[in-house]
Amino acid sequence: MKKIILFVCLGFIVFQTNAQIGFQLGFNQSISRNKIGSDADFEKEPARNGFKVGVLYEQNFKYGLGLYYALNYSFLTDQTKWKMLGNSGRLQQISNMEHYLDVPIHFQYKLQLAKDTYMMAYLGPTFTLGLVADEKISTKYIQETFPSTTETHNRYKMDADTDSFYDYGRFDVKASIGIGFQFRNIQLKGGYDFGLLNQYIDTYNNKESKPWFDYRDEWNIRLVYVLGDWKW
Repeated sequence: MKKIILFVCLGFIVFQTNAQIGFQLGFNQSISRNKIGSDADFEKEPARNGFKVGVLYEQNFKYGLGLYYALNYSFLTDQTKWKMLGNSGRLQQISNMEHYLDVPIHFQYKLQLAKDTYMMAYLGPTFTLGLVADEKISTKYIQETFPSTTETHNRYKMDADTDSFYDYGRFDVKASIGIGFQFRNIQLKGGYDFGLLNQYIDTYNNKESKPWFDYRDEWNIRLVYVLGDWKW
């Protein structure tokens, strides 16, 4: 009897849904919150700006309810201004370049406002995998007779306390929430992703017996084009 009920439920889902495949491109901004020690206050790092591009799949059930899946690639970068290092006569500039893949799996609700016109809201988890996270530190002297230097570090291969465990993790899970508007095949979506996992997997890596914390949030706005819909 249970197998029959399960079969009926699956059949209802398969034959009563509409599906849409689409592409999206948009702007995103990453904001990291970090601190050293459990009792300290979080500090925000400078925001990193970039873009997000990907493919998506929407499965729409009855009454405006549905699911939204996607595979996205994100590029983020930032660069500080040249800053004097004390009275050393040296100037330093730090730049970051990051590449990510993310897979959102969101519950979505669409409210029809008029023919081919919808408002929508979504929430759910987004799974993120870091591909590259390079930090470049450039140093130059006020007196140009001294040579300039540049050092590049891969964040995912840093080991500050030399304990053979990398300090920073590639994987994150975010709690995502957002809204959108659709007219015919065009959607405009925007949302915020709250980072849930501490990105320092080796939390005691600063040789001070204090844990490090780093949470990465993100907000984005995307333009989406869906190819159409059909009955399953």
